[in-house]
Amino acid sequence: MRRLSPILFLLLFALTLFWSGSASAQAPTCRHFAETGGYYVCDDAQARFLTAFNRWGLQKIGYPVSRRYERDGFVTQAFQKAIMQWRADGQMVVLVNVFDDLHNGSFDQRLLETRQTPHQFPPDWDGPGLTFQQVVQKRQALLNARPALRAAYFSAGDPLTFFGLPTSEITDMGNHYAIRLQRAVLQEWKEDVPWAKAGQVTIANGGDIAKELGGLPAGALATEPPTGGPAPIAPPGGPVSIYDIKVGDCFQDPGTEDVLILMTVPCDQPHDNEVYHLADYPGGAGAPWPGDEAMEQFADQVCLTAFDVYVGKAYEESELFAIYIQPSAATWQDGDREVVCYLYAENQQLVGSMRGSKR
Repeated sequence: MRRLSPILFLLLFALTLFWSGSASAQAPTCRHFAETGGYYVCDDAQARFLTAFNRWGLQKIGYPVSRRYERDGFVTQAFQKAIMQWRADGQMVVLVNVFDDLHNGSFDQRLLETRQTPHQFPPDWDGPGLTFQQVVQKRQALLNARPALRAAYFSAGDPLTFFGLPTSEITDMGNHYAIRLQRAVLQEWKEDVPWAKAGQVTIANGGDIAKELGGLPAGALATEPPTGGPAPIAPPGGPVSIYDIKVGDCFQDPGTEDVLILMTVPCDQPHDNEVYHLADYPGGAGAPWPGDEAMEQFADQVCLTAFDVYVGKAYEESELFAIYIQPSAATWQDGDREVVCYLYAENQQLVGSMRGSKR
């Protein structure tokens, strides 16, 4: 482990569905969906996802693609087109900004290569001094370049709820035009393809893509049989291999520089560290070990660049500190290329995720 010397947000927007009464006010009501393998959607003491599903409908939400799981201390469930999260303090469901999360999880290059998804704007793209309404107008105006994409976006009725704001310009991807949104990607096809005609607009579903890329917890993907009710949420935490750690995971100090296992804990419990970025050093199979100095320079650069995006504050102004775990010469020979960037607070533990905390 090496410390970074102090050298020297993207808009997070989630509209909500409100209703009167608490989640615990009614007896549990569940519906089982076999179409995507078998998952329950329920209203119960933990959350009221079935109410949200019934109100928004299958066409806007899609079928469930996971069981419930915990994310940043909140009960969460993924659907084909969206990821729902229950906020108990406000008794409401919010829709997660899936593609913002994939960006923060360093999936942008994989999204470009496998899903032809444009890269997300840098965090300062909007410029200083704009009101929220001005940001909305500026970003939605990007759709004017392709009327078909604009029409598809506003056909949702409430596009901010279901799509969020554009986070890229309209980009020519060869056989189609694409624009990245906070919760989906719109694609206008230039030519006939098996799933669409020329001129047709299709939607790349955020929940499905997050699942495909490994952006959902493995335990949440186990299907639930149609009898016996939904499975309980597995408590997060426990030993995790350094090769399986994910952005957003919180863990205790490993106590050694030769790290193979990290002891993760729920982020709402006291913890020492939080992973905020993962990056692979360039070099395919058989590439020579670049040396400690080159590896350190790469890790310094990628970890410092990602810090302000994740925390919402420039590193030199933050009260938090950054460290990374890098491949060694030995693990490099086994194919290890990943740098794990994580943060901590000096002389104190953290409670809660530091994502967007502006600390």
